[in-house]
Amino acid sequence: MIGDPAFGAVVWRLSSACIVAGAALVLGASMEACSGRVFGAPADNQAAIGGDGGASGFGASGDASTAATLLLSLSPQAPTLCAGQCVQLTPHISGGVTPYTLRWSDGVVSAGGPREVCPAATTTYTAVVDDSTGAAGELPHPASQATADVTVTIAPGGCAGGSARDGGFSQDGSPAVDNAPIPTTGLHSRCSVDWQTNGGGGATTIIRGLGAGVAVDPAGNILAATSFSGPFGAEPGAPSSVGSNDLMVLKLDAQCHVVWTRQYGAPGAQVYVSAVHADADGNVLLAGILQTENTPNQFYWVDLGAGRQMASNLSSFVTKLDPTGKTVWVNMYVPPAGDGAGADIVEDLAVDPSGNSVFTIVGTFDFGPGSSVDAGATGYNVVKLDPKGNLVFAKPSQEVAAVAYDIESVDTAPDGTIWIEGSDPNTAIVWASHLRADGSILQKISMPSPLPPTTTTGGAVRVGPTGDVVLSGASGTGPRGSEWNRWFEGLSPSAAVTWTLAPSDFPGTPADPAQLVRVDSSGNAWTAGQVLGAVNFGAPVGTLSSPSPIEEMYVVIYGPDGKPRSGVALTGMSGPIVSDMALGSQQRVVLSGWDYAPSTSTRFFFVSNLGF
Repeated sequence: MIGDPAFGAVVWRLSSACIVAGAALVLGASMEACSGRVFGAPADNQAAIGGDGGASGFGASGDASTAATLLLSLSPQAPTLCAGQCVQLTPHISGGVTPYTLRWSDGVVSAGGPREVCPAATTTYTAVVDDSTGAAGELPHPASQATADVTVTIAPGGCAGGSARDGGFSQDGSPAVDNAPIPTTGLHSRCSVDWQTNGGGGATTIIRGLGAGVAVDPAGNILAATSFSGPFGAEPGAPSSVGSNDLMVLKLDAQCHVVWTRQYGAPGAQVYVSAVHADADGNVLLAGILQTENTPNQFYWVDLGAGRQMASNLSSFVTKLDPTGKTVWVNMYVPPAGDGAGADIVEDLAVDPSGNSVFTIVGTFDFGPGSSVDAGATGYNVVKLDPKGNLVFAKPSQEVAAVAYDIESVDTAPDGTIWIEGSDPNTAIVWASHLRADGSILQKISMPSPLPPTTTTGGAVRVGPTGDVVLSGASGTGPRGSEWNRWFEGLSPSAAVTWTLAPSDFPGTPADPAQLVRVDSSGNAWTAGQVLGAVNFGAPVGTLSSPSPIEEMYVVIYGPDGKPRSGVALTGMSGPIVSDMALGSQQRVVLSGWDYAPSTSTRFFFVSNLGF
């Protein structure tokens, strides 16, 4: 679905990217300005990497002396889709006299840019391009014209790349209403799809902490990302990873139909997602890390949609895509040469109402002007970027936290203020800080773990649309914290503790310490995870169970008072791991993660849109 033999797999796979000059000359495409910034790489590499790309193209002046035979082609050629999927058709125009006018057989008129089509049946699209008449020069020049067409085939049968494998969830066609009382009956599946990812390679070793993410944009579309190895999907022609683990980013509509996909990878590299979010305009903010196979200090080139950028082992990135999947900017955070630890890791990311992104990153790093981080220090930092990717501030944990230790989670409040949470596993202290939009401190909160621990890890701070806050974490008991239990604590917008939930048998792990909590507009806390055996969540939810040794996904909702309101174990999968969750409108929650088929040792990346 992503490759195209006529123009090369990379052109179609990275159709959102700025095209390098050589490709522009071959295809007759116009380059678009984009931004790719690299921080922390050796100084002698900056010239090769740096800065914003400029715009160029054919016939930019409109001068008749530059006119040549007008040519038009379309890519991809002869794509095959499933019903409900979309494809971006890209015109490649050269020659003639600009400006161009492009007319499509279905009535769309444009200046020649790409467009997405979502045919319900096999359809041939014809494009006709006219150049200008007498745009320059002393004498008028007759208009020239070129035509190209492409047939988009709708394949019969199941969905290519994403299967409607609902895993036993019941279907729900009934309408839902925002802020309506949450019933105590279980969730229903509105849609659920998955893609075979053939194990995910190294992702299995850190699968609970990195490797998949999901968000819901203001229009209700689903944004999902996952690492994968081998082919992505089981259908013929499914895209394959370039490195040992690539990153696939998908935009789905609310019915789980694919709108667009973007793939990022490099030979010998593993690319993982740390977090994915959408801003108020539907832009996508994506954070992740790159890991090399065997050589920590080896530098290499990777293209995340803004042209080639330098990376090394455990480099981190934050990138912004527009609603069509086109890369707006990329910031690459590269450990310095000789940093064998390669500790630059983005752990969590949030987006405020103004489109600023705030993220946590650990490592040795020089953030540049606006940073109070010691460039030679290794530690946890909180960083804020403006909507254009420029640094607003970067502050170390000792400046913003109750203790100079881990910053594990970040979120933003409706008023633009920032919440961060972390922990000190040596003292079993969990802390949270409430920061102003400029990074200065409003309040620091330090608390013992709600559960008696051998060791403690913070999990997440999540803020709802009305400013209600939920902190979460996990406490380990037994030898070396081998048995982990999750806990939650609710705070008012003024940071007063309103409830604490710390059941002794609530399952958790140190690798996924309760990141899976979100707060809705009524102050309810939605939680998700896996249950193995039987766990009593309290009335009215009661005991949720799974047949050993198979874990089952669950969703449990707690009210603003911390008391359980509703919950269900979602049966039907063979070994699901929930990696991320997001809340949409109309009382729905979207989960992403992996399911496992033991009979074939195959892993599936799934996205499930659930609601009452």
